[in-house]
Amino acid sequence: MISGIAAHGYCQGKRSASLANRRGIETTLIRFLKWHKKEDQASNAASESKTLLSITKGGYPDSATQLRIDTAGVAAYQNFLRKSGYFSETLLAYVRDYYLAIDKNLEKGSKMNALVKVNGEDIDVLLQTYDTADILDHIDKAHLDRCYIVYNKAIARLTISSVVKMIFTLTKTKNKWLIDYIGFDNTSKFSLGRE
Repeated sequence: MISGIAAHGYCQGKRSASLANRRGIETTLIRFLKWHKKEDQASNAASESKTLLSITKGGYPDSATQLRIDTAGVAAYQNFLRKSGYFSETLLAYVRDYYLAIDKNLEKGSKMNALVKVNGEDIDVLLQTYDTADILDHIDKAHLDRCYIVYNKAIARLTISSVVKMIFTLTKTKNKWLIDYIGFDNTSKFSLGRE
């Protein structure tokens, strides 16, 4: 009988720890989206005043140089993301690799005499979408509807609207959940991220 009570208490403890982790994950994800919305708005205001952090260098109007990704600009962006406190080094490495892949494509190109669109730079690298409004304008409806936790790792689905369900993987480091990956749950044919 004592072992049954002890086992029941152990399961209850596990369940409440799991509930606390779920709440911590949901809080992290919603706070991240609110932070991103605030930064997105600040970025749009800064682009009008020309004080935006630059990821590219060279190119138009200097037709003598080739347009490239500025690795110092990427490192500055990684540091900016790191300071937010929402991301693991895994996600920061993904950001670096994303921009280095763009640079490899630019390396193949030639010097340009006009302003051109850089493939991949017009997408929001964190949310993996061209138009963040479908996500950021609906944060108040967001809720965690699935979450699986194994030790210090988690995979979670955050439902934002009927067509926006996002998948996150997270790692718990120093009692804090950090985002490793952001993507879309494409199980619905109406999903925002479905190709």
